[in-house]
Amino acid sequence: MSSKIRILFPRNPPDVFDDCKEFPTYAPTIECLFPGWTLEIIMTISQALQLTVEPVFMEGAVGEVNWGTLANGSWEGALQYLQQDKVDVIALLFQQTDVRAQYFDYSYPVTYIQQVLNVREIDATGEISIWDAMKPYQNPVWGIFLASLALQAVALIFVKKVENRLDGIQGDSCWETVWNLIAYQLMQYQESLNFFTNAGRFLLIIFGVGHLLLFLGLYQSYLISALLQDTVTLPFKDLNEMIQSVSDGHYQAVKIQNGNWIFSDIEVSPFFESMRSALKLNPWAIVKDSFAGIDLLETGKYVMFNQIDAYSALYVSQRCDLLTISEGLPQKSAHFLFQRGSEFLSKFNKQIIMQQSFILRTYNKYFDSGFKLSRPSDCHESSGPTGDFKVLGVMDCIGLFVVLLIGWAAAPFVFIAEIFVFKIVARKVTGRPKL
Repeated sequence: MSSKIRILFPRNPPDVFDDCKEFPTYAPTIECLFPGWTLEIIMTISQALQLTVEPVFMEGAVGEVNWGTLANGSWEGALQYLQQDKVDVIALLFQQTDVRAQYFDYSYPVTYIQQVLNVREIDATGEISIWDAMKPYQNPVWGIFLASLALQAVALIFVKKVENRLDGIQGDSCWETVWNLIAYQLMQYQESLNFFTNAGRFLLIIFGVGHLLLFLGLYQSYLISALLQDTVTLPFKDLNEMIQSVSDGHYQAVKIQNGNWIFSDIEVSPFFESMRSALKLNPWAIVKDSFAGIDLLETGKYVMFNQIDAYSALYVSQRCDLLTISEGLPQKSAHFLFQRGSEFLSKFNKQIIMQQSFILRTYNKYFDSGFKLSRPSDCHESSGPTGDFKVLGVMDCIGLFVVLLIGWAAAPFVFIAEIFVFKIVARKVTGRPKL
């Protein structure tokens, strides 16, 4: 095997960064901690094989790399260098496609790349905060609570009626008993709700323990936690919800002309069958490149497929209002490409297996740890001044204000209705004063 290897280095972060003093910088240094994640892997393998690297540089602006397009049997872009025997390997990781497999050999999988969705975050602060007062319990729990309250009211009314007959007095009406019970629920106990029978007292104890001590106590504690939580800004949580949003016409999916392997997978993979059905109802919004796609995301209801190691993913991470969602999306194996019958293929395959610990560490360094691919420091953060708590604003508490407004709005109407009913009853009841 030759002692030299020709490697093509494109300016394509995060595969190969070009912001170090020298390009390429073959290993991390104090001055250049992140020379590129694919660069680090390919250089480690080359050093393990004791190969001397002959760098070949690919022309083009940063991030504007043509990975390889086939035209009339000839490859353009990065794969042109490989097809024309100008290099032995490229410092890029490629996903398997049928077309590439006809011309090149794939190495053993170096890693698996996560597909992601990029979408603009939604400003649902007001919409969501209106329901903050209901957050501590799910709707079925609130239903059980109301049913229990109604059942307790019926039981107490029955016991109160029995006590009134035993005591020979008229006592409170059914409505008065209900209002007294509601006042008790609001921590305003009325003495008229007292019972002299053990059954009545037992019902009050059950109500106090269940509705006041447990339900209301837990509600107050969890309400504070619910209000302090950040408002959800995701328009959808996973791939299935995104597909439903596209199918309903709420969002439109963005497709890049001559895009990467993801769009090829969407066209043929059984995994994306439901996505294809949604696209029949709501077709692609087609753009010329990923940067135009990102600009389109900024305008509103659009979503774009991407991969975590793409330069556009790094570009997205620098936008404060763009989100990355990976839930429900598959991973795809990533490989080095070689010419057919390359003498380096078998040696690289062996080293890829032996260097898995280093490859995993490098992946974590660039992607999971977030040292390089992080949001800009001037992005808005929801934490308070100390970073340990969130200061509640008007929008966070708007749910509580809405409850008050409903009460204030309903009170005059109830009062007017009560006066109207009172006048009608007063006309029919002899001796009843009229307003």
